[in-house]
Amino acid sequence: MKSPAWLFAGVCALGLLLGWWLMGVAVVSENERPPLIPRIQSLPAFQELPALATGKRDLVDSLESPGGPVWLLLGPDAARPDSAPLVCGFARGPAGALVAPECSPIARELAERFKSARLAVGGQAPLVVLPEPSSSHGVAALNARSGEPVPIDPLFDGVTARAERGTRLVRTFRVESSRQLVQTGPSEASYVGPVSGYAATRAPPPLASDSPTSSSSCVTPAGYVQAREQASSTGALRPDREVNVGFFSRGEQIAEVTGRLPNTPAIVAPFACDATHGLFTWLSKGSDLTELSCSPDGCTPSTTKQSDIDAERVIALGRAGSSIVLLWRDARGQPLVRLGPMASYAHSPSAPLWKAGSTEWQLVKAVSAGQSLLLLIQAQSLKAIQIHADGKLEALSPRSGGS
Repeated sequence: MKSPAWLFAGVCALGLLLGWWLMGVAVVSENERPPLIPRIQSLPAFQELPALATGKRDLVDSLESPGGPVWLLLGPDAARPDSAPLVCGFARGPAGALVAPECSPIARELAERFKSARLAVGGQAPLVVLPEPSSSHGVAALNARSGEPVPIDPLFDGVTARAERGTRLVRTFRVESSRQLVQTGPSEASYVGPVSGYAATRAPPPLASDSPTSSSSCVTPAGYVQAREQASSTGALRPDREVNVGFFSRGEQIAEVTGRLPNTPAIVAPFACDATHGLFTWLSKGSDLTELSCSPDGCTPSTTKQSDIDAERVIALGRAGSSIVLLWRDARGQPLVRLGPMASYAHSPSAPLWKAGSTEWQLVKAVSAGQSLLLLIQAQSLKAIQIHADGKLEALSPRSGGS
């Protein structure tokens, strides 16, 4: 006869899994079927687009937090001796996309050591950590704008800046040297589902493994999704490798499933999740676009051929809400963008990112912002272009200057 305790535990586990599913249904029901993108309106000529910051600047660090701002740390304009490093914060609008940022010079206390600073906490203030040999933990933390010191919190896998209660994105670090910090927590993935708030839940511990892996963690309204990828084999190279995806609610794992990822894709999008799935997206060297969608029930792949795109010319692959975004250069060096939901990607539109302009530019980084994709593009100045899930393109410039 089964123990009542085991029966009770089984009922609780079933309840958590049902709760995860119901939360996902409630969120997904708002947008049951992603609409087909009818048309993409290109931006004006490149030279007419406003700048995020003047001159050529290094991107020191970036952080995108669920439901919070996107933070950037930018180096100074190397051509101007009076130029200062900048901290830029992109707040979110009602639908979850980004609005015009506020950029300002970083705090005086950080000016000489900005290259070693790392954004630590996803919240309303740009909290950073940096090596500090005189500190008891070897690390200092402060507000990158005000310079105000912040307490250090030692955690099980490193140290971080103290976050406000309820913060759901906290990076942990290990001191590698007097000038370098190494992130020890999972890399952050982006939630791309409908915005409906986040349930109060505890972050799960890192997934344990006996073999070399990389791990990512994604916050959803119902809890967390963690992905653990096995390292590629350098010996007898297999065409694919295993990925384990765990689903967590209230700090407890409610399901774990397994899928397969390619070992040698042309380009891979950062791991993302919607209300009920972990999402892996990649483009093969043969220009096959594939999405592996993993739910607590298992992982399902879907593929569509992009025969008109040369995989070697693709420079970015990411997500903006329910849309997959592909960015590539044509034979003249001009950027083209295609986006749409995976279910109808074969019929998705493409268009020039801007109508005309210099080909002397480079993509610094594509930052997933959940409901949009933020492109940082460097030419004679640094420009920020936001790609919305519905195909809208816009260039963002700061509300207050610190260029």
